[in-house]
Amino acid sequence: MNTIFDIVQAAISYNENLDSSCYGKDINYADRGLANWATEEHLKRVNTMMQALTHPNSSVRNEPRLAIGTHCALNVWLVRDWLNPNWWFNQIGIPLLVTGQLLMLGDNVTNFEVQKITEISFRSDWWEHDPGTGANLIWMLQIELYRSLATNNRTGIEQVHRRANSTTAIKMQSIRTQPTECINDENQQGEHLSQAVLNIYTTSATDYREIFLLLDWNPSMESLWNMIFQLNLVNLEVSIG
Repeated sequence: MNTIFDIVQAAISYNENLDSSCYGKDINYADRGLANWATEEHLKRVNTMMQALTHPNSSVRNEPRLAIGTHCALNVWLVRDWLNPNWWFNQIGIPLLVTGQLLMLGDNVTNFEVQKITEISFRSDWWEHDPGTGANLIWMLQIELYRSLATNNRTGIEQVHRRANSTTAIKMQSIRTQPTECINDENQQGEHLSQAVLNIYTTSATDYREIFLLLDWNPSMESLWNMIFQLNLVNLEVSIG
């Protein structure tokens, strides 16, 4: 797992690599790859920059130059709104990244960023196109969970809770990998989706205390601050139960 030092160094490098329009100088924005999408690298770098910008132990926390670059690069993606021929990126991969970023931004988010990220996140509409079971469903539930936490939406949180309880159990792993369907072995015991919220990092986590209590979650502030490396870096192994 990367350390905060590694993330800070990468974030500084990514920020310096942006051109005057906040595009990555070495990123292929015309790529249409179905399995590995080069254009997605732009948003992954935004994620790293945002982690460095918001983590309390970061040496560049709230650093003005990094903040400008991070928001500028994020808005490049939100304005261009790149899509891939592979539905997975459009309905899961990108919504998962941007909703996690919405959480990290906390109060330091613009109306446009909230509006556009929310719009993108609703492409992950499991209630209209329910993938059934497996990792795809869990990722979609995570997206709704992240969006609902970021916007203090109790209804969304409760909906995720009910859907997760009805069909799935989850075992959290340390690294989120490529979009693959991972099913637990019979002897592996999954944990409840409600634990997924314990892998969310946000600088304004206390905003969600009422939601935690609503679902009987009681994370300490120390545990909340230590969640940064889990955000969008979880591989969910799913068992049906």
